[in-house]
Amino acid sequence: MNQLTALLIRSHAEYSKDHPDELEGYETVFDHMYDYFTIILKIGESVAVSVIDEFRAGLAS
Repeated sequence: MNQLTALLIRSHAEYSKDHPDELEGYETVFDHMYDYFTIILKIGESVAVSVIDEFRAGLAS
């Protein structure tokens, strides 16, 4: 996992810990990550998808 992905995943984990009720409105944590990246952090959609894909690939290996 590259450094940017690791940083964003840690940022999402910290945010989720502080706002656990938000996760209830999402089907998966990845759906919440996407909204966190694009709405809260204002990251472009393609970058958000790339970060999530890289993280998911790391989980699968």
